[in-house]
Amino acid sequence: MPVRRAVPKIAAVALFTTLLVTGCSGSGLSVAKQEKSPPPSAQERAYYKCLEKNGLTLETRDDGQLRVDKDKNDDASMVSAE
Repeated sequence: MPVRRAVPKIAAVALFTTLLVTGCSGSGLSVAKQEKSPPPSAQERAYYKCLEKNGLTLETRDDGQLRVDKDKNDDASMVSAE
């Protein structure tokens, strides 16, 4: 009887170990590369500068894109600026 009880536990440990090892190896799965955004157009820059002139706080992303800083602007001021 003790052998029969141990078989499911051993199988579970083996399965868990297999999943752990293959899950961390990254084999068979490729991570898609993030493409960089194109530089902002003159129209986009003008739009964001207009929003800034109307009281919104902007931030510049790592790729140079401007965006509205949602943490520093409330909904009412964003609607008003637009």
